Amino acid sequence: MNDDEPIIVEESMASEVSTEADDNLRNMGVAIALCGILILFGGTTFAIWSVATEASSDYGDYSTSMKFGVQEAEIEFEGDGESDSETEDYDDAGDIEDFFNNLKIMLYVLVICGAALAYMGHSGEKMEFAPKVIAGAALVSVVILLYTFVVLPDAFEEETEFFEAADSDAGFYVNDDSDSDGVEITVKAMPSIGYFTAIVSLGLAGYLIKDRGITLKDITG
Repeated sequence: MNDDEPIIVEESMASEVSTEADDNLRNMGVAIALCGILILFGGTTFAIWSVATEASSDYGDYSTSMKFGVQEAEIEFEGDGESDSETEDYDDAGDIEDFFNNLKIMLYVLVICGAALAYMGHSGEKMEFAPKVIAGAALVSVVILLYTFVVLPDAFEEETEFFEAADSDAGFYVNDDSDSDGVEITVKAMPSIGYFTAIVSLGLAGYLIKDRGITLKDITG
């Protein structure tokens, strides 16, 4: 009995270490999945992009803003002491609808990757696939960020000709001032909280890659 005790103690310690590592993976997986869920279903609170104009003249000041959530856009207007807002979905919005349909697919993949990591960390099963899933979450996050940065402004301009009408170049980040017939116009476009949430998911996946020393061989092997 005494001879077996060291072995039992060593196995118990190894189990505790494994459990701690799995808990870390579970927590990171939950956080990655949550990032995708917030962008998908957080409405315009987690909008991924926003566009705004401000016009000032002797006749008054006016402003409009558009926040692009994954499911719908919120449009706000202020002028003459009044304000109004409404939300619209992307049905029949052409290139914009296509963009968000594709983005939804990527976000669902991100949620699945996060959920898979959470399951592996919780159960300790299928851990051999963890490096591939972690790398997949990182890759999907990068694609989401680049795809939004490059495609969304052009899709928006294709459907609305907004930037052309404002005498500005289409872009993901814009801060232009112009003067037309005594009217000062400011056009702004910038990432919103949903975009930064995707950056968070990339950071979490990157942390796991670095923390676990995952190499290309672990991913492709």
